Amino acid sequence: MKSKVLVVGCGNIGALYDFKKEGIKTHVKAFYQNKNFLISVFDQNAELAKEIADHYKIEALQGLNNEALIQFNVVVISTPTSGHYELLKKCLQLNIPVIVCEKPITDSLVKLEELEELKKNSTSKVLVNYFRRFHPSYHQLRQFIKDINEELTNIQITYQRGFLNNATHALDMLNFLFGGSLLQDIKIGNYAFDEFKNDPTASLTAKFRSVPVTIQGLQFVKHSFFEIRLWFQTKFISIENSGQSIRIYSRASEENFGFYLPLINISSPFDKVNAIEDAMKYLVDNVTIYLEDPRLEDNFETSFLLNQQSLKIIEDICRN
Repeated sequence: MKSKVLVVGCGNIGALYDFKKEGIKTHVKAFYQNKNFLISVFDQNAELAKEIADHYKIEALQGLNNEALIQFNVVVISTPTSGHYELLKKCLQLNIPVIVCEKPITDSLVKLEELEELKKNSTSKVLVNYFRRFHPSYHQLRQFIKDINEELTNIQITYQRGFLNNATHALDMLNFLFGGSLLQDIKIGNYAFDEFKNDPTASLTAKFRSVPVTIQGLQFVKHSFFEIRLWFQTKFISIENSGQSIRIYSRASEENFGFYLPLINISSPFDKVNAIEDAMKYLVDNVTIYLEDPRLEDNFETSFLLNQQSLKIIEDICRN
């Protein structure tokens, strides 16, 4: 029997990024193309919901009360962040089996802590969509790093468009690759409220698992930019092009270069691979796994801690 899924929010990540285009970049298309699901949509913009529903020949809900929600095995929250709290609260109280929530969970510390308490008393599993952690390329990278068996020595993150909205993608990736941990010894540098009223693009230095971290927020940049650089004792991993490209470098041989040892790009399993291609497909694959085995641990707690620390950093910025 097919599971019933409701996508709430038909905007960019909900339905529009790949609407009438190639690739799987939205929740609606990813669930639609997976034959394990029957999909419905809802949006406050009824005309948009109808356009999406007509295109995929699926149902568009007219309302969103508890009676409507309880019929679904999966609810996807792809509304703007300000709308996450009320819907996630309802779904947790109704014990919807699997909830997919776009990141961040919320933009309010008070609401975030209330949601954590509700989660403790709910049987729902919540997958917070830091989408790279669900892609097989990044699972492969995590194993690759384990096999390097070298000490991580430095981390550099470069991003734009809001600390909460975009820098946290990189911080979640560090948690995924190396194990959950919060930033320590945080020192805030330059910042600007260049894109969002309550989410500054901020630069800072910190430590992650005792490793120095430099986070550079590119202010007033109108093109997408997101990179993570990981330095090991003899290796260097560069995650580029918003995570599409993973490049591996190694220290050159001492025999050839003596004291000066440049980095050389080496062949790896990630060559010519788009490491975020059809990313939403793999999120949906994970939803299927959690429906089949509700005993599995979700990533809500990791995301909660990251969301909480990020909001406290923003509070510190606002106080200044």
